[in-house]
Amino acid sequence: MPVLSRGWLSGPALVVLVCVISLVGMAALLGFVAWRDRVHTVEHAETLTLNVAEILGAHATRLFESADYILRQAVRFAGPPSAPIPSGHDDWRALKTLLDAPPYMPAIWLGDAQGRAVLTTRQFPAPPLDASGRPFFHDLRDGRAALSMMRLEASRFSGESLIILSRPLPSESPRWR
Repeated sequence: MPVLSRGWLSGPALVVLVCVISLVGMAALLGFVAWRDRVHTVEHAETLTLNVAEILGAHATRLFESADYILRQAVRFAGPPSAPIPSGHDDWRALKTLLDAPPYMPAIWLGDAQGRAVLTTRQFPAPPLDASGRPFFHDLRDGRAALSMMRLEASRFSGESLIILSRPLPSESPRWR
């Protein structure tokens, strides 16, 4: 069995050993600090993400609530189920007042049972817009939805990207209005 003696490690070997142990210790310490910093960064990012998600969720909720409110007002504006959809110049001006509050709603348009625009806030008289080929029109007409939402890449009228919220107008008969 070897016995440590006074000359077991020479001076230079001892210096090298102390340096290696010091470097390993420093590397471990720096690794620990880096790991703690990463944990803190991830926790901060998670907290920030949750806060932003909560803010966006609250904003989206208010956006859809106010858009649905405007839609309900537009349905009320359309009149009773037995009445024709308003289409006069005074009606156009009155419908435009619904858009005074929400800056994110570019237009309201009322369409007939065939999907053609009867009155729109974009211009008077209504341009020859036709939604009869759009999926939201079919969902509402066929009774599969009471409220429909659809993203439109490019509007046929303005070319802008839109999110369309739509709901059917009430009707006295099973026929769609």
